[in-house]
Amino acid sequence: MNLVRSFSLFIICLFFAVIQVSAKYSPLSLSSRKILKSKCADCHSSKALMPFYAQLPFLKDLVKKDVEDGLLDFDMEKDLNDIHDKDLDEAKLIHLETTIADNTMPPLQYAVIHWDKLLTKDEKVVLIKWINSVYKLKGI
Repeated sequence: MNLVRSFSLFIICLFFAVIQVSAKYSPLSLSSRKILKSKCADCHSSKALMPFYAQLPFLKDLVKKDVEDGLLDFDMEKDLNDIHDKDLDEAKLIHLETTIADNTMPPLQYAVIHWDKLLTKDEKVVLIKWINSVYKLKGI
């Protein structure tokens, strides 16, 4: 009986956690954050797993520098995760919007190997809509 009660309590807590996350972020925000995580986290998240070639002597320093530079521009852990849309940094949003419009990410040397990290047209539309919705939320 205790097992059933514990499981029921777990399900209820899980349900409320999902509701809380959904209330914190709009569906557009959730979609955008998912896109950024899947396409940009390799160089813009301190929690990203490095590919096998990042340990090769002739590539190790290059990969390390790319990630360090990426984290300086946009660190998903610091600049995005657990931050409500209205509290996102305006300068970071402008930089993100410009990067999307100019197709400057990912860098060519990365895109050649990781072509699946290029943003699709639909993903760009979602991200720009989200950025515009954040501007509106912030009164910009």
